[in-house]
Amino acid sequence: MLTIEEALEKEGKCVFPVKGVSMMPMLEQGRDTVVIAPVRGKLKKYELPLYKKGDAFYKRTIRKNME
Repeated sequence: MLTIEEALEKEGKCVFPVKGVSMMPMLEQGRDTVVIAPVRGKLKKYELPLYKKGDAFYKRTIRKNME
């Protein structure tokens, strides 16, 4: 199995089923699939930024500027 970084480099994206409950109700185990891909332009509705710092990954949206 490839790591997220390897999949992004080799295939341009990483796709896997949701596991766990930390993102419920937005994402649910057994129902949803996650696609991690490089951001191109502005994020769309329901897209969530993912950041890596060291060995940890973080997902966070604080506020959206309304323009």
